[in-house]
Amino acid sequence: MLNDEHPICITSRAAVEDLSYLPCAFLESSRKKSCSVERTAAIETGRETLIEIDKDGKGLGLSIVGGSDTVLGTVVIHEVYPDGAAAHDGRLKPGDQVLEVIIKSSA
Repeated sequence: MLNDEHPICITSRAAVEDLSYLPCAFLESSRKKSCSVERTAAIETGRETLIEIDKDGKGLGLSIVGGSDTVLGTVVIHEVYPDGAAAHDGRLKPGDQVLEVIIKSSA
């Protein structure tokens, strides 16, 4: 469980297409070295984006699938729960690929 006191930074690559079915191919070749880094950065299809989500005492509210030891080979958002911090933020969607999660201390 992640600490409710600290904001979460997530590096995400938006899905290339609707991922109502899994597994699915991702646009790995479009990975860019530059990424948007801001609290309100919009997530663009096929581009890495660093976003910050303030959990504000809530859970992140994500269901994930995959991992390095699965056929997907990566972590993918399966569902965004409506009462979670990610849904409140509104940028992460089912099918987005999570590349990294960083817990930032508020101190």
